[in-house]
Amino acid sequence: MGQRQPHDDAGAVPAPTSPIADLLARIDRDLPALAEELVPLAPATSATFLAMPDDPREHKPEWHQFGIITHTRRFVRTLYEDIPPALRQVDPAIAGRVARYLDVPIGDLSRRDLMLIAGYWHDIGKFTTRTLGRRGDWRFIGHAHDSARLITGDRADRAEGLGARYGLAPDQIAYVARLADLHYAPMELKLSLDRVGAAGGIVAERDVYAEIALRLGAEGYAVCCHFWADCLAKGDTPRQRGQRPQLWGLFDHTLRAVDARLRQPDGGGVANGP
Repeated sequence: MGQRQPHDDAGAVPAPTSPIADLLARIDRDLPALAEELVPLAPATSATFLAMPDDPREHKPEWHQFGIITHTRRFVRTLYEDIPPALRQVDPAIAGRVARYLDVPIGDLSRRDLMLIAGYWHDIGKFTTRTLGRRGDWRFIGHAHDSARLITGDRADRAEGLGARYGLAPDQIAYVARLADLHYAPMELKLSLDRVGAAGGIVAERDVYAEIALRLGAEGYAVCCHFWADCLAKGDTPRQRGQRPQLWGLFDHTLRAVDARLRQPDGGGVANGP
């Protein structure tokens, strides 16, 4: 199951039975208009990108089977449908602790609700950061950080950010922005730590996954959910098929390390039993 492909339907996530349903439907409906608003801000924009922001050719075809909007919708649906069984495959007890963590409210919405909102906005920074690489491919360097910036807004009162636009409270906005900022951090941190290790900067006994968990902080459970959803929602390109076992291993090890850290008294998370 760990390498199972998500559903083929690229539509919106099924509405959860909670007050979040209408808000998710609105965010989903607004994605194309949001793309139209943001694409002109990209360094490497074009009439084609503006007219067809969901065209896979305007994304990263070697890694992504789908365009940015379809990938986003599949990402959210994958969070809803495929991540719970993936967590149970790693460890049913950990899956239970993740579920209890996600049940905790921040204001009038649960962390689970906010995780889905963050899923819709995790890649909006791709619309504003696209550049043309040396090989003629599209690059989206720093897109996660820009997604977080767009969620919180640039002004001191944050009134122009997406979070405020959709009625989220400041602490909810901060949570959603942090998840968007960290959604692919496990892979980025692993590669960074491996490079340092190859240069002789990490002793053999050092636990790379524990370091990743430390950097993910209290949101580690939700970040792991976002990371694996992102891996599955990219689709079925040859590069993705080849890398999927490695990505599953990274997800498994990182989730276990996050769980071990958050169960410690000073881990910043919720132990919630054995």
